[in-house]
Amino acid sequence: MRPRILVVDDDPAERESMAELLRLWGYQTDMARDGFDALEKVLSFVPDLVVSDLHMPLMDGIQLLQILKRQSRVMSSIIIAGELTPSEKCQGVALGAFALLEKPVDPERLRTELANCLRAQQIRPPFAPGEAAVATPSRRRYATDGKNFWSKAKTG
Repeated sequence: MRPRILVVDDDPAERESMAELLRLWGYQTDMARDGFDALEKVLSFVPDLVVSDLHMPLMDGIQLLQILKRQSRVMSSIIIAGELTPSEKCQGVALGAFALLEKPVDPERLRTELANCLRAQQIRPPFAPGEAAVATPSRRRYATDGKNFWSKAKTG
C-alpha cells in the first residue's frame, strides 16, 4: 500500500503542484483547501502524513495541528510557510510537526523529509533514496532538478 499524504493549502496552484509532485514520487494524495476541509478529509482519507501550509485563512496550520493532536489523530505532519517566526517554529515542534520548511522548498529536501518522517512511523516510502523523480514534459508547474517548483506554479 502506498503511503497516503494529505496536502493542505489555500492556494490552488501550490496545493495542486504539491499533490502532483507527491503522486509522481509514488504517494497516494488527497487535497484540502483549508484547515476545516482538512479535518473532514482526515476522517475519510486517513492519511499517514499531512503536509500543510502554515498561513491560511480561517484556520492556520498550527491550529490544524492543535485540533488533530486534541482529537488523538496519530499522524505526522510537515509544515510549510513563506516565513517562519521563532514562535511558529516552537509551536510546530511542540505540536509534533516532523519538519518545518520555508518556501521556496527544495524538492529534494522535501523528499528527504517525507521519507524520514515515514520511516520514523515505520512506513516505507515509495522510492529508493537518491532515485530521481520522473517528470512528464506536459507539466510545467514543478521542477525535479532540485529547483523550487512553487516559483513555477506562480509563473507556469
